[in-house]
Amino acid sequence: MSKVFIRLKNKETNQESKEVSIEDIIFNQNDIEFEFGKYGEEDYGTLPYKDFLFFQKEYEVIVRIKDA
Repeated sequence: MSKVFIRLKNKETNQESKEVSIEDIIFNQNDIEFEFGKYGEEDYGTLPYKDFLFFQKEYEVIVRIKDA
């Protein structure tokens, strides 16, 4: 069985988020926040899933499939 993960890449800054499982996005949309940078550092930020949907043209979606 394969697992699917996505991460976002900001088209303006080229900063990439940490990966999020597609299952989490499907079942927990209201709890999903894409994390950018390292927590506690100046470039750290989050983007809630609902905000991503509104600003989706500003991001590239990167998909990774991991075979179990």
